[in-house]
Amino acid sequence: MHIFVIGNAASGKTTLSLRLKERGFTLVNLDPSTPLREADFDVRNRVRVEEIAQKYGLGFNGAQIKSMEILSGEDFWISEEEDVVYDTPGQMEVFLYHDFGKKMCESVASHGNEVVLIYVVDAYDARTLENYVSIIAQAASVYLRLSYPMIVVLNKIDSLGDEEVKMMEEWSDRNTLEKMLSERDESLAKLMRSLVDFMEYTNIFQRPIMISAKRNEGIEDLMDVLYEIHCTCGDLS
Repeated sequence: MHIFVIGNAASGKTTLSLRLKERGFTLVNLDPSTPLREADFDVRNRVRVEEIAQKYGLGFNGAQIKSMEILSGEDFWISEEEDVVYDTPGQMEVFLYHDFGKKMCESVASHGNEVVLIYVVDAYDARTLENYVSIIAQAASVYLRLSYPMIVVLNKIDSLGDEEVKMMEEWSDRNTLEKMLSERDESLAKLMRSLVDFMEYTNIFQRPIMISAKRNEGIEDLMDVLYEIHCTCGDLS
């Protein structure tokens, strides 16, 4: 199983990737701007944002996008190991507005590997119903662009209180969520209800996995879901 860990900057992607490495996954750093000492392979050995910026006269963001464009046209970074986790950069533009992420997933799949996506969200940013729905909808958008099995992970639950965690667990139930939205009459609630319908047309409407990668909590639940996906997809090796 080859897993792409994606999400916004500071969501805890790297910490989660390291937890998966502890469980036997080969770790590949796909961020050309940030070295990862613990990685088994680091793309910065071949492509570095600072060098791309100098070569093409680009700022940081432009150089990051250019670097991912270069990587999406190569396959030297694809590990031959059976279980691999790819730690990706925090620039979500790669997966939302460009086709570089899709090309990279397709390249991995073309080598006969089973591709799975983990979409990591900072749980602190999902504390309101509006934020929660918009974040899950964004995950659904990424899924529609990439079209590979995806797990949504709410990370850093250690930064929340018990009541906030319980509240998010309730939101993860579609019936409960729809009931709460039906009790709100404002136009924003109508938009949010339409987003719930939108999510229904993807496979993204599922219970997000609640974890604290920092404290190593909830990782076994995530491993169980990964195993379920693996059994559903079949052994492609």
